[in-house]
Amino acid sequence: MKKLLLIALILYAGNATASSLPDCPSDQSERYHNCFGTHTYASGSKYVGEFKDNKINGQGTLNYGVNSKWAGDTYVGEWRDSKRNGQGTYTYANGDTYIGEWKDNKKHGQGTKTWADGDKYVGEWKNDKRQGLTWKDELEIFVILFLLIFFGLCLNQFFGINILSVTQSIIFYPFKQLALSIRYFFSLTLVKIFMKTLLILIFLFLIYLIYMNREDIFSFLVIFSPVLLLIGLTQMMSEDSS
Repeated sequence: MKKLLLIALILYAGNATASSLPDCPSDQSERYHNCFGTHTYASGSKYVGEFKDNKINGQGTLNYGVNSKWAGDTYVGEWRDSKRNGQGTYTYANGDTYIGEWKDNKKHGQGTKTWADGDKYVGEWKNDKRQGLTWKDELEIFVILFLLIFFGLCLNQFFGINILSVTQSIIFYPFKQLALSIRYFFSLTLVKIFMKTLLILIFLFLIYLIYMNREDIFSFLVIFSPVLLLIGLTQMMSEDSS
C-alpha cells in the first residue's frame, strides 16, 4: 500500500512539473509563448516541452525524425532559443550517449560521452570537441611507442643500426644548413645597421606607449618579441663571427 502511495505521489509531482506552464495552443500555426506543448516538424521530429517567444526554451525532449539529419537521436534537457543550452542528455541512434553541458547545440563544458563499444571520455569539451584522451587513445599511444622502441632495438641488435643517430642526422641536417645561412646573412654590414635601427625604433615606441599610459603594451611586447629575439640572435652571431 505504501509503495502504491509513493508511486502515486511521484506521478503527481511529475504531472505538476509538466503542467507548471499552461498548455500551448492545439493549432501549431499559432504563437507558442510561455506554454508547455508538443510540436511536430516536417522532418518527423517531435518536441515535447516548454516554449517561449515561439521558440523552444526551458526543459524539453526532442526526438529526431526519419527525415532529419540526426534521425533516431534523442535529446532530453535544457533549451534556449531553440538550441541545446545547459545540462542535457543526448542519445545517438547507434547507442552512444553524452551527458553534460551544452552551448548553442554543441558540447561545451564538463560532460561524459560513452560509446556503444564501452569506451568512455569524462572531462572538458569545447565547441563540440573533447579536450582530452579516452583510455583507448592512451592505450594506442602506449602501443605505438612500445613498437617503435622494440623496432629500434631490433635494428640495433641484428643490423648494428643506431636508430637515434640516423634520426638525428635526418632531422637536424637541414636545420644546421639553415643556421649557417642565417649566420652568413646577419654577418653582412647593412643587415646589422638595419637591425640596430629597428631595435632603437622599437625601444622609442615602447617608451611612447608607457608615457601615454596605453593598455596595449602587453600586446605590443607579444607581437614584437620574435623581432627582439631575432635581434639578439643577430648580435650573438655577429660576435661569434668576429
